[in-house]
Amino acid sequence: MVNLYGTLVCNFGDLCIDFSLADVVVYGKRLELSKKEFILLIQLLRAFPEAVNREILAEVTLIPLRKQNGNGVYKGYAMRTVDVHVSRIRNKLKSAGSRIEIANEWGTGYRVYIPETVDKYCTVGNSE
Repeated sequence: MVNLYGTLVCNFGDLCIDFSLADVVVYGKRLELSKKEFILLIQLLRAFPEAVNREILAEVTLIPLRKQNGNGVYKGYAMRTVDVHVSRIRNKLKSAGSRIEIANEWGTGYRVYIPETVDKYCTVGNSE
């Protein structure tokens, strides 16, 4: 959907996202997401209903990755940083009243769950 200002606005469950402004709104309440949190959330929503690998999330948010012994095993702070950002997103969604969940997928990464009973409500930038 395009709002009156010509920007792309999409609904995902009870989230309304204005991509040009990097705004996420839940039931009229704007989420204060950092740039990396916004990118992570978008990557998770783009993959819905599939899970997203933690290494991919680290790469798309430009978190430096270091390889151990050239065998592709990531070490350092990158994976934990993704975990921390996802935790912050979860807390912000919950405090805004969203029923969308981000679940850990053992051995993979994270997956978004959007309950089918979530109301569709959007008030970003006069979108119709």
